[in-house]
Amino acid sequence: MLVTPQKTNYSLYKDSLEKTFFLPNGLFGIENIHEYRIQKVSDTPFYDMQATQEDYSFFLINPYFISQEFELNILPHDYQALGSPAYMDLIVFSIVTLNSDVQKVSCNLLGPLVINTATLIARQCINQDEKWVTKHSLLTGKSLSSTL
Repeated sequence: MLVTPQKTNYSLYKDSLEKTFFLPNGLFGIENIHEYRIQKVSDTPFYDMQATQEDYSFFLINPYFISQEFELNILPHDYQALGSPAYMDLIVFSIVTLNSDVQKVSCNLLGPLVINTATLIARQCINQDEKWVTKHSLLTGKSLSSTL
C-alpha cells in the first residue's frame, strides 16, 4: 500500500511532536519501550527521540530530506494499526545510526518510524519497496550494506 504522507514541512507538526507518542509494539529490538518524545535539534536536519521512562535516545531524520525519491510502501495492516489516518496526518522518520567513521553514518529507510499526528500512535513499519535498505549513507545517498 503506497502511502503519501507529509514530505517536507515537519514544522507544521511541531506541537504534535513535542507531545508523548505511543508505539504499541515498540521499536524493532526494543519492543518493551512504548512512550517517546521527539524534539527538533536546532539548526540541523535531525530530531532527537527519547524514551520517556528509560535511558534510550535516537537521532531521526526526515527520509525525504535524504532522498526525494523515497516512497513509503507499507502493508495494509501497518496502516490500519496506525488508525487508517488521513495521509496529511502522517509523518515519517528514519532512525540514524551514528559511527565514529563519518563515512558510515547511515539511516534506516527500510524500517521507518511512521507517526499518526492526530492520535500520537506510531509504528515502525517495513517499507515494501525493496530498493530501500537499513544502512543508507547520509553522505553519499547510497546503500552501505555492500561496504560493511
